[in-house]
Amino acid sequence: KSYMMDLYKMDADGSNVKRLTDVKGYDGGPFFSPDGKQICWRRFSEDGATAEIWLMDSDGSNQRQITHLGAMSWAPYFHPSGDYLIFTTNKHGFANFELYLVDTEGKSEPVRVTTTDGFDGLPVFFPDGNRLAWTSNRTANNTSQIFFADWNDARARELLGLKPAVETVAKTVKGNENEKTELLDTIDVQDLRQHIEYLASEELEGRMTGTMGEKFATKYAETVFKSLGLEPAGDNGTFYQEFEFTAGVNLGENNSVKIATGEETQDLELDKDWRPLAFSRQVDNASGEVVFAGYGLVAPGQEEFEDYDSFVHLDVKGKWVLVFRFMPEDIGSEMRQHLLRFSSPRYKAMLLRGKGAKGVIFVSGPTSQVKNQLMTLSPDASFSGSGIPALSITDEVAQSLLDKAGKNLEELQKSLDTGEPSMGFSIPDVRITTTIELESEKRTGRNVLARLPAGDQPTESMIAIGAHIDHLGRGLGGNSLAKDDEEGKVHYGADDNASG
Repeated sequence: KSYMMDLYKMDADGSNVKRLTDVKGYDGGPFFSPDGKQICWRRFSEDGATAEIWLMDSDGSNQRQITHLGAMSWAPYFHPSGDYLIFTTNKHGFANFELYLVDTEGKSEPVRVTTTDGFDGLPVFFPDGNRLAWTSNRTANNTSQIFFADWNDARARELLGLKPAVETVAKTVKGNENEKTELLDTIDVQDLRQHIEYLASEELEGRMTGTMGEKFATKYAETVFKSLGLEPAGDNGTFYQEFEFTAGVNLGENNSVKIATGEETQDLELDKDWRPLAFSRQVDNASGEVVFAGYGLVAPGQEEFEDYDSFVHLDVKGKWVLVFRFMPEDIGSEMRQHLLRFSSPRYKAMLLRGKGAKGVIFVSGPTSQVKNQLMTLSPDASFSGSGIPALSITDEVAQSLLDKAGKNLEELQKSLDTGEPSMGFSIPDVRITTTIELESEKRTGRNVLARLPAGDQPTESMIAIGAHIDHLGRGLGGNSLAKDDEEGKVHYGADDNASG
């Protein structure tokens, strides 16, 4: 809404939106001071070559630059006392980021905290001010990890020329050591943010089941459960319950499709003309005639919608059934919602299995405007078979089949896209013979189980609370909502289901 990027603030319900900065340059990475009266952030130069640390009052007034390093200085964070900041800068070299301190008045020279070549950044103080957490690649394989360190507030103040704190933040937060910490009966925003920021971080790479990201996530859950005083309820006295699952499907050695038209036989090229689907039943030379059944839908009528049946007066038993991949393209949103549950490829395949079909052939069709005409081999969420051979073919191959019936693929699809079903038909003098061989890829995932006993003795009943901690990784296994330019990128899963 503004030049490059500016800072705004608003109430938690989305009201009272107010613009705080309005200068050329990228303003970002803001944090409130512990008392909520100030905001720190980093401001890039107009050319993006450098960034400095700035402060302002929480209403946007009294903006002031507190570093002048002429480098990339960013990720500022207040000490809980509110008297000074810690931040990241590369003043010692383009790829060498170190942690520095600066007082909130900007009166003293920034003070260096870390001295290790590489990356040290994204620092945050623990709420009591006695510990520091930050990200560093000072590891054996140079991967970024989270580090903790004790923090000497008195020494930091001395180096910055600040007066000693009259009462340390640690005493304020810690309180009486003899008192037990009571759990809050409400969700604490800071706690929730801490959990989500870690679980939805780049390092966990989307928490795909069976990956290192999932292991890091489940280890985090174990640590939290331990801190709450919960008991392990997993296998062999641990918090973990391991399970094996099908993580993917790969092509076997024997996959083929032959199309016989009269005395001529055409061999389709795998991954160019056709591809088996992950939920397909494996078959050896499954042969049959071919029929066309529109979008392959059967949807019962409702008050505002009539019955939709693609198979009226069409005999599919023992035959390969050619259907369009999706649902009619030019229907209204309400009808689209009505047909949605009946239009998935798996649903269509299982419907045809129930009708005794030999197999199902999916074609995207010209009006679908898909990026890839062939469907992927990626399994869907159920990872189970459909009990029927299923494959995907290109529009060109589908048209070659329909030529035998004197039909045009695009004209058929445009007619059906209106939402009005039309009768299917047999494709004469065509026979398809298919061999499908698939190999399952097995992985091991793990659940995290903890127990809060109601007393000293086991009870007859229990309350189970659950939430899934895994997500889609990089979205390569199906169910991704990523746009074309987002394919293969980390699916962070903050709401699905780090928040849970």
